[in-house]
Amino acid sequence: MGRLLLFALVGGALVSLVWHLAAAARRRAQGRREAQAAAEEAWRREAEARAAPGGDPSRPLEVSSPAVVEPRAEGLPCPVCGGEVRVDEHLARLVDGQRLRVARVSCRRCAHTREIFFRLTGQG
Repeated sequence: MGRLLLFALVGGALVSLVWHLAAAARRRAQGRREAQAAAEEAWRREAEARAAPGGDPSRPLEVSSPAVVEPRAEGLPCPVCGGEVRVDEHLARLVDGQRLRVARVSCRRCAHTREIFFRLTGQG
C-alpha cells in the first residue's frame, strides 16, 4: 500500500510539472506572436510614413524658410509608436538636381530614426 501511495504522489507531481511546463511554453509562444505582430505593425507604419509627404526625396514637404524645418519635423509624431521626435541633424542635400533640407529625427520614446525631406518654396 505504501508503494501505491508513493507512485500516486510522484505521478501527481509529474503531471503538475508537465502542466506547468506546457503553460510556460504557451506563454512564450504567445509572447513571440505578439512581438511579431508588433514588428509587422511598426514596419507597416514606417512604410506609410515613407509614402507620405516628406517621407521621400521625391515628395518633400514645402516650407517657406529653413528656420521652419526643425519645428515642423518635431511636430510630426514617430510613425512607429506615435511618440515625440527630436531633430538630431538638419542639413541641406542635393537630390536629383533639387536642393532639399533633410531633418534626421529620432523618437524620444522608442528611439526609431528616420529622415524627413523638405523643399523651400520658390526653389525648383
